[in-house]
Amino acid sequence: MKGHSTFVALVSFAFGSFAWAQGAEPTDPASASSPHQQQTTQSHTDTAATGADTDPSASSTPHQREATRTAAREEASEEARVQECIDKLKTKDKGIPEYQAKKVCRDHVRKQASTSSGG
Repeated sequence: MKGHSTFVALVSFAFGSFAWAQGAEPTDPASASSPHQQQTTQSHTDTAATGADTDPSASSTPHQREATRTAAREEASEEARVQECIDKLKTKDKGIPEYQAKKVCRDHVRKQASTSSGG
């Protein structure tokens, strides 16, 4: 049992030390252990500024951009079919709650899409 309590004490000490180190103030460059570390700590390197005109899609490949456009078109088309289904369903059953009509129509449209794509 003594071994277990020793282990728990060591783990507690390790976590406490880690938490204390996270809250420590930045160190003074003079406290670095080697001249190179002192020099590196003292030097200030600016990071590249991001311009307001940067476009995240600029780093995408043409295939990624086309796949994203295709997916967006398919999603818009699916939402249009769902809305059309909801309108038809509400015409037939005026008392159906909106959430239920959406669920029924989404399931219906997805089932049609999966059967037409061979899935």
